[in-house]
Amino acid sequence: MFEKLFTSSKALDRYSNGPLLEDRVRYLVHCAAQGSTRSSLRLTAQHQLVIIEYLRLQESNSVTVKQIEAAAELWISRQLQPHTHNTIDYRWARLRFISEARQWLSFLGRLRPLEIPRCPYANLIEEFADYMLREKGLSQHTVRIRCWHVEQFLRRFWEGHRSFDEVTITDIDAAVARKGAQDGYARTSIQSCINSLRAFSTMPSSEAGAAPV
Repeated sequence: MFEKLFTSSKALDRYSNGPLLEDRVRYLVHCAAQGSTRSSLRLTAQHQLVIIEYLRLQESNSVTVKQIEAAAELWISRQLQPHTHNTIDYRWARLRFISEARQWLSFLGRLRPLEIPRCPYANLIEEFADYMLREKGLSQHTVRIRCWHVEQFLRRFWEGHRSFDEVTITDIDAAVARKGAQDGYARTSIQSCINSLRAFSTMPSSEAGAAPV
């Protein structure tokens, strides 16, 4: 592969004997099959060694997008020349570094997916949905609507920095009243909200344990 991209014996030696040879060649072959030009493949090969160095890649470790972005920032900071005012080229190079790293590591299956924080009341919603389906035999559509109402209620409660085991009938009444007064819900929607919160509040405690904030 590299003899098709570089003519210098020094460059051939560098790329042929660099780290993660198999992973680099496999991706370059893939890019070539996708129609990448020789100049583009050369740049990709150059970036691969930089990516390996700045991300400290080894045989099996995976990385996150944040780590890639941090590595790109460090790399660019070392490329900038003193008193340089035109940063357009460097901005493009940073974006190319991030894009190249993401595509290559994704191709290798080594790009760690984004970790979305799980909300503290997710288990309550899941248990409520299971209870409505299994014990009450409600349709998927009805369960989705009820879970949506309960999720809205629990979100407000959580944002108030209160523990879920403090929920009272007064809180539920206030939530229903707010739907009409502040959120402008129609009567049928308010009734749907009432049914949802009532079902949630009467669910056996074994189905939904308290989840303190």
